[in-house]
Amino acid sequence: MTGGFLRRNLGFLVAAILIIVAAGLVALAARTPWYTDAKAYSDGLSRISEHAVVSADNAHAATRAFFKLQDTYATRKWVYADLGYSLASMGATLLVLAGLARVLGGWPKLFRSQRSPWLIATLATFSLAGVTVAQLASVLHAVYRMQLPIWADSIGIPLFSILGFMTVTSPVVLLLCLWPLALRGRDTVSLTTLRSAGDIGNIASSVVYGGLALACLLMAAFSYEAGGWALLPASLILAWLFLNARALIIAPKSARP
Repeated sequence: MTGGFLRRNLGFLVAAILIIVAAGLVALAARTPWYTDAKAYSDGLSRISEHAVVSADNAHAATRAFFKLQDTYATRKWVYADLGYSLASMGATLLVLAGLARVLGGWPKLFRSQRSPWLIATLATFSLAGVTVAQLASVLHAVYRMQLPIWADSIGIPLFSILGFMTVTSPVVLLLCLWPLALRGRDTVSLTTLRSAGDIGNIASSVVYGGLALACLLMAAFSYEAGGWALLPASLILAWLFLNARALIIAPKSARP
């Protein structure tokens, strides 16, 4: 009975553990000072700031000195915080997935190809929004945490660049996830299946989508950085979407009429 309970509720239990660990990391971050020596950092920043406004060359030199000063006196406060936020978001995502798995009849159902346009479009929109938020947050977190020099250029440039990039790439990603749904009469297969119809198009699609999924998993590895709390679930869901699209393409044609 105990084994059956664990199998049914393992996702919920792991999610709870992640959230508890996340709370501990955030509490640790709150207790950790910003700098190892706040006075020495403040004195160094004052000296650098005095030279930053003299000329453009001085500003560039001051910027380099600023980041060196940050590296010298920074604590692990924001590492703890960002990792805690990421684990909390992953725990929340896992709670949703565990609930969805229970509704569908088990975790294996989540790792088989899905053909619902609404499900794919919703997950793709959510994940793309998450990637956008993660990029914006990485800039805004740096401002709040005073990790950028006050004489630096406006943050409006990187923010608008991020929005412009995502505006261009998001429709492409959405199309990559949705167009395989137009392929009818295919079997439902595992997302990790290696079986395919064998033609060059299927093999190429497998390589492309498999490469995109791997890139998303590598992107998830940066969830300990600022904005990772949004990047982690978004990148994992994107990896699932690319694997789902791959499975839809390479699945053999159904023998059923």
